[in-house]
Amino acid sequence: MKTVETSRALRLATTAMAVAAVVPPAIGAAQRVGMSQEQSQRSTRAFVQCMVANRKQLSEQYLGATEPADFAKWRDRLWDNVRCNLPGFPGTGSGFRSFMMPIDVERGLVAEQLILTGRVTPPTEPAQPATPAPYQPRWAAVTGRAPAVDEMADCVAANDPGGVVALLRSDADSDAEKVAFAALGEKFGQCLVSGATLKANRLSMRAALAEALYQRAASPAFNSTAGIQ
Repeated sequence: MKTVETSRALRLATTAMAVAAVVPPAIGAAQRVGMSQEQSQRSTRAFVQCMVANRKQLSEQYLGATEPADFAKWRDRLWDNVRCNLPGFPGTGSGFRSFMMPIDVERGLVAEQLILTGRVTPPTEPAQPATPAPYQPRWAAVTGRAPAVDEMADCVAANDPGGVVALLRSDADSDAEKVAFAALGEKFGQCLVSGATLKANRLSMRAALAEALYQRAASPAFNSTAGIQ
């Protein structure tokens, strides 16, 4: 998804990451039916929104799995033969469309929908007391992200949950999203593992933050309060 490099510039991924342009992966076969990149992203989000609305419990089991084999099982069940009507988006002649997403983005979109639909209630206050890094969130083994990304995202979600909620309530790739990322910029730098710099796009970081916040809301007793260094 991204690279983590050892560097002397250990905490300078703040403003640069907050305002970096989105360089999204190819997240939809929708591109093949005449959609723009923006339409493709919106249709993918609409599809995930529909799927989660109809498969809330499966979505929770999918995000709750922490072992690769268990996660693969729930992932297969969650995505098996999903049928959603997406009015307003171009379709193929057969009426079917496939969606292809990196696992890290996929998980973030599912987590975001569970939060925004009220399936879980995110914390509103920073976690106390803080726990010093290094720390690996228990879900890190199945996210497809570099470990430092999940660690940093969990730290940000622990220390500024309200800021993450504000980000998730903004439309993707909007001015409001840019403002929300900028507001979290200081936390990104403070939470980044010592000796590492982060290269990420907004789509991937939004996904990591959504999952971190969801995991804290879903099972707070199992999550460290991974603190700012």
